[in-house]
Amino acid sequence: MRDHEGITVTDLPPPVRTTNQPKHRPVTNWLVGAASVPVGFVLVVVMPINAAILVVALLGVSALRSLGRWRSLLFAIGVGLAIPTVAYFGLAVAHHQTSAQRACAESGSAFQLDLVPSVPGQPTPVAAVEHEASTNAVPGFALPSTGWTVVSRSGTEATLRSGRFQVQTIQVPDGTWMVDSGSTCA
Repeated sequence: MRDHEGITVTDLPPPVRTTNQPKHRPVTNWLVGAASVPVGFVLVVVMPINAAILVVALLGVSALRSLGRWRSLLFAIGVGLAIPTVAYFGLAVAHHQTSAQRACAESGSAFQLDLVPSVPGQPTPVAAVEHEASTNAVPGFALPSTGWTVVSRSGTEATLRSGRFQVQTIQVPDGTWMVDSGSTCA
């Protein structure tokens, strides 16, 4: 059979295969990536910051051409680990932004502070709230200087109450605690 240029299929040279050419195995990559998702859930619960660092490292290393056939496999693992890591941090941010406000009635008022890295934190959540109360750092809120109790604590977050006030504290990377937000309950 001839096409319009007069070349037949039998006129084409046979395909050339080099010995160094990696085989493309998309099924293997897909399976490894899928298997890394449950591993990612365990990793992100045990060590969330390390999970995020590992994801960035795997995705970054997978861009190196010198890795040859391993590039696509590392990328698949990185994406598989990224799914639970992104979900974890997304949910943590959403929970953190609304937890203090949800606990009090809607008729109360709320505040949110900007954390300043140069300001030192306090050794405990209670000490952090007592420090904020003593400095009157929250405009419009006269936070009590005593009587604070931790009503819930999860990882690097703690919620405290004193009377009709509720405050959300967070543990910053140096291990100290700072007030992040709060509200008054009606």
